[in-house]
Order: sequence, then structure tokens, then C-alpha cells
Amino acid sequence: MSIGQILRIVGRPEIIKNFAEIKKNGVIYFCETPEIFRERIAKKGYIKYNTRKDKKGQKIGIPQGTPISAFLSNLYLIEFDKFVFEEVVVKRKGLYRRYSDDIVIVCDDWDVNELEKIILEKIKEFDLVIQESKTQKHFFSNINDNWTVYEFNKATGKLDIGIPLKYLGFEFYGDKTLIKSTSLAKFYRKLKKAVRYRAKSAYMSNKKKLIKDRVGIFKFELYKLYSHLGINNKSKDGKRNYMKYVQTAAEIFGEKSIKRQLSRSWKILSSEIKENDIPIIQNDVEEDHINDLRIALGEGTPKLEQVNEKIIKEFFITPGTEAADIVSD
Repeated sequence: MSIGQILRIVGRPEIIKNFAEIKKNGVIYFCETPEIFRERIAKKGYIKYNTRKDKKGQKIGIPQGTPISAFLSNLYLIEFDKFVFEEVVVKRKGLYRRYSDDIVIVCDDWDVNELEKIILEKIKEFDLVIQESKTQKHFFSNINDNWTVYEFNKATGKLDIGIPLKYLGFEFYGDKTLIKSTSLAKFYRKLKKAVRYRAKSAYMSNKKKLIKDRVGIFKFELYKLYSHLGINNKSKDGKRNYMKYVQTAAEIFGEKSIKRQLSRSWKILSSEIKENDIPIIQNDVEEDHINDLRIALGEGTPKLEQVNEKIIKEFFITPGTEAADIVSD
């Protein structure tokens, strides 16, 4: 239903006051009271109930990650949040945080079991279930300013030392906070994949250009996306690169060790670019020569050191440049 349709239904002139002003300030509401909403919209059947189901007969809801999904989950759990806040923060002087369906509670160790029981029972009132397999308990100790973190092992019933609390992409050790190792691994996988894809793309689409043109184009984009050189650049959708995310996290947590986690990123990026860097074939190379070159390069990602020096001399634009210079670049 569009905004125009809603306006016609609720009767804009008498229902909405100062519409232009509230729209200007970024706040829009269509009904001044719940009674007007029920009378003008709810009773007339404009609200439709979800009946979509998957192949197993389970209802299909709103996709995760959408703004409306986050909004509705917060709206649905308002009363739950109030209850937990009262139990954890007010009564036990603890800490309660919830981001969508990710919940973290910090309390004294003697309150852990009681709070777990209370919350698991309360969530049932909202027809929700907290997955026990994804529930973790961590204990932090601080003796003479030396922090130690333990994770409760459900299988053995014992505490495993040194396993950090993981929440929203970070690992908490007590004395330091780091980005999750799995997040870093994902970043490096994306980096390597991007280098190979852009190298192949540049090679296929810029055969008619000189080597320096093609190299400059694809390197610039990669450095902007995957190095500190692109920290102040925004993508088309307004997002910053991963380095900016790391820099911001380090500043918020006051944690220099977060920056050190990416200390090898420049070396890895440069190494990947060097391995996948391919000179451009000159304009008048015949198709069979191109095929010979592809065979020489072999399957997978081309690497200069694997290319026969004689083929480079014959098929690449290298005015005033020896083939050996290209291979060693």
C-alpha cells in the first residue's frame, strides 16, 4: 500500500496535522490515536495476514536483514526487553543487550543459572525458543589485573580456558577485544577472489589497451576496496571499506590490537595482485596465438612466472622492455 493510498484512507486533512512539518523533520505518522487507526484501517480490512508457506508447510516470514524485519522484531520483543532489563539490570546490577535475536547478558557468576532459567521460561510466552546449542556461558576472572576467560563446556561439564566470548563479530577476552578470526578469514577470501576476478575481467575486456592502462585501472579499484588507501572513499551504496570498519572499531574499543590484526593485509593484497597481474595482448595478435598463450598460462589463475619468456616476447606489447623485466616485475 502506497503513502498516497494510506492518506486517502485515513482522511489526510482532518487526521494528519502539520504533515509538511513532520515530514521535513523525518517523522511521519498517519493516525493521531489508536482509535482512529482501528476505525479507518483495521476494521475495513486493509491489513492482510500472512498466509505464505514453504514446501514443508512452514510459514514464510519477512527476510532476515531487511529494515522492516529488525523493526518488527524490536516491536515484538518490547515487553520481553522490559522484563529482562528489570531482572538483570535493576535487580542484579548486570548488563543486558539485544541486537535482533543476538542476546548477551553480563552478571555475577552466582546469578547465571537462575537467570538462564527465568529467561528461558519467559521467552516461551512470546512463542519463541532460545536454541540451547547456540547458547554459551563464559566466565571472566581478574586476579592482580590479569584477565582470564573460560567457556563452559556442555559436553564435559568443565571450563575450557582461553576461549573468548563472541558477540556481533568480536571476541572478548577481558583484557582485550579483537575482531572474530572467522570474520578476518572471510575478508581475506573475498580479497583474493576479488583480485582474481578483476584481473581476469581486465584481461578480457581491455586487450586493445597498453599494459599501463589496464594495470592502473584494476589496481586502483582493489586498493580502494581492500587497503587503507580507500578508508575515506564510499562505495555507490554509501558503505565504507573493511579497513574503515576496523579503524572505527579500534577507536570505539580503544584497542590498538584490532588494527594489528590487519597488519599483513597490504602485503597479502600486493602479493595477490603481483601473482595475478597479466600484460595486455597487442591488437593484431591472431586468435590461434591467443590460444597458444592461454595454453602456456595453464588452467586457473594465470601467473607471470609460469609464462614462457619466448611467448612473452612474441605476443605482448613491450616496446623497449625485455621479457625478463616483465617476468620479474
